[in-house]
Amino acid sequence: MLRINEKIKSVIIGGMEDVILVLTVYLVFLWVGLPGMEAVPEILLTPAGVLISFIVIFLIGGFSGYMAYFVYQKLKDTNVVRRIQGESNSK
Repeated sequence: MLRINEKIKSVIIGGMEDVILVLTVYLVFLWVGLPGMEAVPEILLTPAGVLISFIVIFLIGGFSGYMAYFVYQKLKDTNVVRRIQGESNSK
């Protein structure tokens, strides 16, 4: 699909995943009407605030994606991962 480095893919997927998660949680909180949502600063709801929030959330998610890639690279040749992935143990 995308012919780019696996590390870059991990960062992009991690970043987008966190952005979608934060937006979904915020919208669900608004929909349910949980108390405390009025405490969200008005600056975050401006276009500049949304852009800055998007960048910060994307960077945090990208870092978690990179760390997940790093951990997977350390564990990918273990028997537990092979068993989870359904590969045979004949290596």
